[in-house]
Amino acid sequence: MGCGIAAARGTEGWARRVRRWVSSLDAQGWVARVAAWVVVLAGLLAYASVFRQTYIDDAFITFQYARNLAEHLSWGFFPDRPSNTATSPLNVVLLAAFDRALPGSTVDAAAWLNAATWGLTLAALLRISRRLLGGPHFALLAFVGLVTNPLLISGIGLEGYLYALLMVAAAALFLERRWWWLGLALGLLTLTRPDGLLLCGLLLLVLPGGLAARGKVALAFGLAVAPWFLYSWVALGSIVPDTLVIKLEQTAWGPTTFLDGFSLYRQRFPLPTAASLWPAALAPFAVVPLWRAGREARSAFAALVAYAAIHYAVYGALAVPPYHWYYTHQVVPLVLVGALGAAYLLQGMARSADRVDRWAAVATTALPAAAMVYLGYGLGWPPRQAPIHSNWAAPGEYRSVGLWLHDNIEPGAILELRGEIGTLAYYSGRYLIDEFTDRNRANATIAELEAGQPRPMSLLLRANGAWRDDEPPFPPPTYLLDVVSGEALNAPSGPDVVAAWDVSSRWLGRSRIVLRSTAFLSIAVEPDGAGGAPTPRAPP
Repeated sequence: MGCGIAAARGTEGWARRVRRWVSSLDAQGWVARVAAWVVVLAGLLAYASVFRQTYIDDAFITFQYARNLAEHLSWGFFPDRPSNTATSPLNVVLLAAFDRALPGSTVDAAAWLNAATWGLTLAALLRISRRLLGGPHFALLAFVGLVTNPLLISGIGLEGYLYALLMVAAAALFLERRWWWLGLALGLLTLTRPDGLLLCGLLLLVLPGGLAARGKVALAFGLAVAPWFLYSWVALGSIVPDTLVIKLEQTAWGPTTFLDGFSLYRQRFPLPTAASLWPAALAPFAVVPLWRAGREARSAFAALVAYAAIHYAVYGALAVPPYHWYYTHQVVPLVLVGALGAAYLLQGMARSADRVDRWAAVATTALPAAAMVYLGYGLGWPPRQAPIHSNWAAPGEYRSVGLWLHDNIEPGAILELRGEIGTLAYYSGRYLIDEFTDRNRANATIAELEAGQPRPMSLLLRANGAWRDDEPPFPPPTYLLDVVSGEALNAPSGPDVVAAWDVSSRWLGRSRIVLRSTAFLSIAVEPDGAGGAPTPRAPP
């Protein structure tokens, strides 16, 4: 009886709270805000769709995984063979979910996911902006800076913008002292790329609130990442994606490594590279507003800057190739700090009683997009290639070759690949084989790496691969699909050549894709080409 009365009173209490909350709502204002966000998201979707023809080859590796997950509930590059070379599990899962829920292909789903990601990023930036400067100006500057940054735009389809969202969300939750949600955001960041562990560690170091706050963050983080890490370890043979181990064996592009990669991109794409780094000139002006904003703000932004610097140093020490999307970890903090510096310089105009000054301050939010307007004029609109990339062929050319393979090569045929695999595999639906799609080759590479490491690292690699097994081997290849450039373009064709396509890109110029029948030759898988020219690149 008593329990029933207590329950009734509890229910009545909740009912009163709900009624008070409903009565406190400004219905007209609420509808206006929803309508505004609908318009914003529609605009972001239209903007994201503009770049549909520019997705780089590595994005199609993610699309391949997402399509197999959506259609076959399998985790692998091919639906019937498991593999673990998708660097961003969360990006794959979200793409697969959008693919299942919305009409169109996985490529179409990428635009929807990107628009949703941008919308959430704007919402998180607005929370930070109001806390730091009392208005939305910083948020608008940072948002426009992010969504028009040429380097970030060049990685659409990969996990760059999702990673940026979770970095911004983590900063916002840190400032608001919402520790459980911060742990969840950092867990999702790590599931987007394992690099997120570094930011998690840095934020824990500067976290206010003592052990209790750190315990909440750590527990939420562990609950977020544990299910995937356990599944990946047992079912896929590695806690982290195989690519993070294999890339330790990758060689630089000639003399260029991650450490000096920007110099290479400045030579090939001078304006897009400069436009990607514009916030560096404004970053010093962020010191004053951060100092005035309080300890939490200083700690959060200091962690972001330290993250960018330490990440750059570690990747530079590893001497990995300078894939342009790796620099997302430096560009996102740079844009945030630069936008804060710009907002501080312009806050007097933004708060002025003079309408002209206020409109002039608002107009400055469009300045980061100026470079994109110029690039659109130079590259054509809509663009057909990413502003910054390192592919051997334009996306449309790869797509045409992939569709030809789908229509002319028998299903089940094995094609040994020497080149970029993503777009060709996605559109062909055929078995294109290299180190990143053949799990047995990946196992051999990892075993070779393990044998050459000091004992502690060797034991760690062995524990990571405790559940790893070989798959049944692929049959011998029926075809060799090769990408050639330089002097090889002038090589005479023989009876083994089935088809050839001349292709080109802003990165490399002219090259050729050659399809050969293995009935006329013996396959010998060669290492990457020598010399200073970039070689066909591996998946991320």
